Amino acid sequence: MKGKKVMIVVFFGKTGSNAVNLLKHGFDIVAGFTNEKDSLAIKEFEKRGIKVEIVKNLEEQLQRYNPKLIVLAGYMRIIPANITKKYTIINLHPSLLPHYKGLNAQKRSFQDKKHCGITIHYVNEELDAGEIIKQVPLDPNCDYETYLKCLKECEHTYLPIVVKELIEGLK
Repeated sequence: MKGKKVMIVVFFGKTGSNAVNLLKHGFDIVAGFTNEKDSLAIKEFEKRGIKVEIVKNLEEQLQRYNPKLIVLAGYMRIIPANITKKYTIINLHPSLLPHYKGLNAQKRSFQDKKHCGITIHYVNEELDAGEIIKQVPLDPNCDYETYLKCLKECEHTYLPIVVKELIEGLK
């Protein structure tokens, strides 16, 4: 990214595929945060010289980086209100919110054949209730394995686009 850099912290979970995908787009990611000490993404971050922190005292840990943007990319924990009020945070969610909030949204929406797709939204103190930035519907008329593949491709396509647009607005 040319011009002024926008410091980003990425939170990820067990596989971290969306976090690794963001690394490939040249964003100024200053740290990765996870609660999964054996996350598959840790090696990719460390290969690029980016520190990964296991979440312990989140407020104190984030102060060390003072990010302009926090991206939740498969992180499966609730962010405390004191953090959501202090930082700009976005979340990638595997259903069309406000439907199927919380865990297993992709499975529940697929089973019901309703509100399938992804939502990228701002994070506030209420679970999966922040202002919606982008939604991309997906067709659930396939088998579940195919649907999950399409869902992942959609996440990998649209999360970097939204991050890039937000960075431009934060500069």
